[in-house]
Amino acid sequence: MSLFQDIPLKQITKTKVSFPVSLDEAKRHLRVDETFEIDDDFIQGLIFAATLRAEQYIGKDIALTNNVLILDDFCSDTLFYDEGNFNSLTSVIDDASISYSPLKTRTFRNGFYLEFSSVIDTDILTISFKTGFNYNQCPQDIKQAILIKISDLYDSERSDYQFTSTRDTKAFERILDVHKILTF
Repeated sequence: MSLFQDIPLKQITKTKVSFPVSLDEAKRHLRVDETFEIDDDFIQGLIFAATLRAEQYIGKDIALTNNVLILDDFCSDTLFYDEGNFNSLTSVIDDASISYSPLKTRTFRNGFYLEFSSVIDTDILTISFKTGFNYNQCPQDIKQAILIKISDLYDSERSDYQFTSTRDTKAFERILDVHKILTF
């Protein structure tokens, strides 16, 4: 008999759909001429890395993300899932391919709540939803923090991770602090 036998398993798969900073915005911030395309792939990678670093810092998705949550041995008429920046619910499907629509969907700063009309008793429940911000809805302060991190990574003279750097303003962290999940 396993110690973990009665605990439902959950698995989540995340796929980034779009990022809050475009290549043109990053190049403008870096003062790179828009016709200079040699670094485009590199800058695109920095957008990805800076956004992921911001997500790690605040503890929730910023980039628009498709999520697929699989819950084993689900039996309830409600579900609370701690996943910040809930954007929208795509689908709720059980192992018999029956689709469910919640009566109520409530979002919280660090999660979302679904209430169904009856108890769902299934071996596997698959919940698809989006988190993060649509491109034009990302708060400007978060975009600015991402741009700061991009320039830190792009320009080693201004970078705060070099040993030769004498200044570390912590601007990235200060801007994102208001969005950070606090845990006690």
